[in-house]
Amino acid sequence: MTFVLSLGLLSVFNLFDKYIDNLNNKIYIPISILVGCLMIFNSYYNANYKEYLSINKEDLFQYEFASIINEEENATMVNMGKLDCGVYTLAGLYPSTYFFERQNISYEDFPQMVDSFEKYIKNKETMFIVYYTWLDEENLKLREEELFVNYDLLKVRKQQFENKDYYGYLFKVKE
Repeated sequence: MTFVLSLGLLSVFNLFDKYIDNLNNKIYIPISILVGCLMIFNSYYNANYKEYLSINKEDLFQYEFASIINEEENATMVNMGKLDCGVYTLAGLYPSTYFFERQNISYEDFPQMVDSFEKYIKNKETMFIVYYTWLDEENLKLREEELFVNYDLLKVRKQQFENKDYYGYLFKVKE
């Protein structure tokens, strides 16, 4: 919306410049300020991130999980449940497995991915697993039994995203 408004205003300024030769250049300054203020207001009013402006980073599970992961030397992790939720970036990690996040693709369409995650859990291939999902702990245990057998659940954090409740789970491999 802001981009379209900007293009429209550039066209109007171009018309001023072409067809009104006697127009005093001083009129451009207040018009530019007004247009700039309108664009800033419009950008804020239509922003999809407004709900996050009042949240401190300490309130987000991604920062807490990254801090815990960074306490370990040579930490490795895999992200399950949903697309990457940002812990790799915050922890400064690079993926250590071929599949490093669970895509929104069904088993029938891409069994290799799901099978690989099951293998990672069974073989304890990563030190940490971040599981980001809408499933509560009880339902996650039903879905991922092997995960709870081979990994300890260190942290659970409930967090809202786009007005829906999600859970971030941090698992560490059992010794």
